[in-house]
Amino acid sequence: ELLNLKSTFIAVRPFLAGLFTNKLDDQFNLKEISIRNKIKDSLGVDSIGLEELALTFPLLHPKVSSLIISFSSLNHIFNAKRVLMNIEIDKSKFLKTYYLLKGIQ
Repeated sequence: ELLNLKSTFIAVRPFLAGLFTNKLDDQFNLKEISIRNKIKDSLGVDSIGLEELALTFPLLHPKVSSLIISFSSLNHIFNAKRVLMNIEIDKSKFLKTYYLLKGIQ
């Protein structure tokens, strides 16, 4: 149903609505690392970093026309630029990841 929408849409917090944090260093959470690795493999990306996962997922969808993101550091901007320069629409990766995320919630 997500791929059959007639108009484009804007993705806002599409990645499990903030379930993940960037605090993997503070709390060694094996379950979250395991989940991130599954998502990384599903998306076909190189990193389990939150920016890469959260930006890649919605932008794989062919109907997403805009993505609202915020930055709290220059590093976030550079990471976002790197991710955005390497994204190609891929419905199969989007759906594979969508169903994986749906099972996690």
